[in-house]
Amino acid sequence: MTPNDLILGDSAVIFCVENGKSKAFADKDDEIQSVFLPLSPRRLVIGTSSNREFDIDRGLRQQIARCSHNFFIAAELSDTNAALAREIGRAALPLSTEQRGEIAAEVIGDALAC
Repeated sequence: MTPNDLILGDSAVIFCVENGKSKAFADKDDEIQSVFLPLSPRRLVIGTSSNREFDIDRGLRQQIARCSHNFFIAAELSDTNAALAREIGRAALPLSTEQRGEIAAEVIGDALAC
């Protein structure tokens, strides 16, 4: 096995939407450009809305880790995979901490205005 083998995230599917952003979910207004479903360390299903080619080594492992909620499964224990573990959850939630704060501030502001 090499450090470039795929990891299998607990969110299963990775959606790539506009601006190359990867998400563990797709919103109703998202323009989905591609969907990745890792099946094993060496197999990946790709669905796309175009005929463009993909550089699978370019950040896919990191995006899988970022879109995982709590864990990912890897074929080997390595320093590279340990570093990826620090990325878990960074893109897994529907809203960022900043977005949640903005919504809470708006709700509190509306409630105080009444």
